Order: sequence, then C-alpha cells, then structure tokens
Amino acid sequence: MHPSPEMVVHTREPSGELEQPFEKPVILPRTEDRDPAGHAWADARFATDIMAEHGLFFALLMPPEVANKERTEALEFAESFSSVPRGR
Repeated sequence: MHPSPEMVVHTREPSGELEQPFEKPVILPRTEDRDPAGHAWADARFATDIMAEHGLFFALLMPPEVANKERTEALEFAESFSSVPRGR
C-alpha cells in the first residue's frame, strides 16, 4: 500500500516501520490539509478495513463442519472489502 504524498502513515514507530504481522497503520491527511476529499478517503479506507476484518472474524467463529455456507459467505464478504482499490 502506497499512500499519496499528501497522506501520512502513522505507526507506533517514529520511523513509520510496521511491526509485522499485527500492526495496522493509520493513514491520514497531513495536519495542514483542509481538503475534505482527503479526510473522506481516509475515513472510507478505515471503514472498509473494519468491514473486511469483521467478515474474517465472523468466518473464524463458524466451523466449516457446522456452518459451511455461512462461513463461505462471511469469507466472500471479507474478500469483497479487501479487494477495494486503496489508492487516492
């Protein structure tokens, strides 16, 4: 994922390096950026990440032996949000 130059990637490390595989970066417009489009993009990106994670979380709660159809649907839901283009 490569945000545009007007966006800032926030991580726990000042260098911006991610602690793989668990850390999730937060991508926001620069502090001085007053363009609503950048803020809307960051908000929508965050929301799609959360939706994808929810689909995966629900799938993990459903054993395939008991709820295969529902589990497959949850995984497809997660994939539909994971495949959303991320560029701005």
